[in-house]
Amino acid sequence: MQIALTGKLAKALGMKPSATDENINPLFTWTANWTKVWDNRRTEDLLVLVNNATRFTVALYQVKRKNLNKIEEKIKNAIRNTLMAYNLNTEMVDEYLNLSGAIKYTKNSSRHASAWVTKAGLECAFHVGREYNGIDKVFSDLVGVNVNYRIVGCSNSKSEGFFPYKSMIKAMENLTGIQPYKSRAFELRITLDLEIYIAERRILVPANLSFIDMHKVIQNLFDWRNYHLYDFVVNSQATGESFAWWPLGRFAIR
Repeated sequence: MQIALTGKLAKALGMKPSATDENINPLFTWTANWTKVWDNRRTEDLLVLVNNATRFTVALYQVKRKNLNKIEEKIKNAIRNTLMAYNLNTEMVDEYLNLSGAIKYTKNSSRHASAWVTKAGLECAFHVGREYNGIDKVFSDLVGVNVNYRIVGCSNSKSEGFFPYKSMIKAMENLTGIQPYKSRAFELRITLDLEIYIAERRILVPANLSFIDMHKVIQNLFDWRNYHLYDFVVNSQATGESFAWWPLGRFAIR
């Protein structure tokens, strides 16, 4: 696995890394940056990695300088934990990490990758500001999970872009030949009553999905920003329906 360091991170690590090997499969190359997150009148450290082939983001919140010299294991764990957050087949994830090999640090020389990791850092900072209060010392290597649901690679039209998590899963499937999902799932139809018309989405979710995670799925489906309180109420065992009441209207999930 090749970790291409930005100048800031290389300096923090006290390294003068060699040039990036362009012959390595870009799926095994990650561009990494160490940045600060301003939140609640204090700054916290954030290590951000972006995959060069898929723009898949992995981020570690509250990584201190004194721990950077022992960061290899944390990076591997963060990549694995972030991938597993999408309920992927464990065999596929482990095979990808096995094929990636040991971590080797190189110097980042790609302007595109620099821009990608900077943008990913801003998206992660937004997530940190929303999820953490900046007071409690909470280490997390799952900060990048929600960022990968944001479309990238487009300017004026979303049709030009792609979703990093989808791109990463497809690339790993092609690389390993292993199916990405191996668990029970439910197909749900989510309808939003807007009075004038009804918006509908059909999705597949893991059978063990919690209501908290279901809330996050709904936010991403409708491109919302988690501005309102929410509640799930099981309404009828006979019809198999459950309802979520929101300030904007009523959902029916079947």
